[in-house]
Parts: sequence; C-alpha cells; structure tokens
Amino acid sequence: AVRAAPSWDEATLGKPRGEYIEFIGSPIRWGGPVELAIFAATYGAEIAVVQVQNGRSDVYGEGRGYGRRVYLLHSGIHFDAISFGTQRAVSQEEFSSADAAAQRLAAERKASGGFVDQDTMRLRCKICGFIAVGDLEARAHAGGTGHKEFAAPS
Repeated sequence: AVRAAPSWDEATLGKPRGEYIEFIGSPIRWGGPVELAIFAATYGAEIAVVQVQNGRSDVYGEGRGYGRRVYLLHSGIHFDAISFGTQRAVSQEEFSSADAAAQRLAAERKASGGFVDQDTMRLRCKICGFIAVGDLEARAHAGGTGHKEFAAPS
C-alpha cells in the first residue's frame, strides 16, 4: 500500500519511503499508529483502538465516510481483535453502542490486570542479561550495544 500511494510520505512515515518499506517488511518489526492508518485507508474501514490501561480510544480513518468499523484492544504491547458476533455491516449510528461495548471490555481487561505498562515493564536482554526498566531504557540499550533481543525476566 505504501509503495503504491505517494501520499504516504516521509513526514507521515517518520522516515524515507524506501527505508520505511524495508523497516516494516522485516518479520521482527511491529506496527503501530502509522500502520493502522495505512490499513484503514487500504481496507476502507475505520479502526477503533481502545487502550486497556487508560481507556483512551483512537479511531483511524475517522471522518472519511467509511461504513465499517473494526475494533481492537491494545494491551500496551499487543493488539487483540474484538468480535461482536456479527458479520453484517452496521450504520454509523450503531458505532456508538459498539464503542461502549469495546470500552466495557477494556475496563474488564484492565480490572483483571490484562495490560502492560511500557514505562515500567521489565525486560531482560537475551544477549548480555541486562535488565531494562521500560521500553525507552530497552531501546537505549539496544541502540548502544546492538543487542535487540529481549524477553520478560524469569
């Protein structure tokens, strides 16, 4: 999608197009907001993401007139699809009840501890054993050492 649409430029992608295409094409890379916006445009559907930790909802593709909306819960490190048990198209007016259901599901997940706080999570470098606290410290370690394999400490 990025290769075929010049509107996905360096300002949007955060790096030159060719570099971005190589970066996101790697099997060890994960997507985020940019990729959700690309998916929304490519599939002609809004993508509503509810953050489990704080209940914030972001809707990618909102305002573009898409008649479909899919829902994801974000645990802090992982996206889970939400299925409401229907495959039929719904009207824009029906989005609000589905939005409320997604918010309730996120609150239930939060109450059961189903999220990861990226600022305080602990990660162990699989190369040297360094314990990083938070995503930023892990990224700094990776940048300074070239070590890019982390796991939860045992």
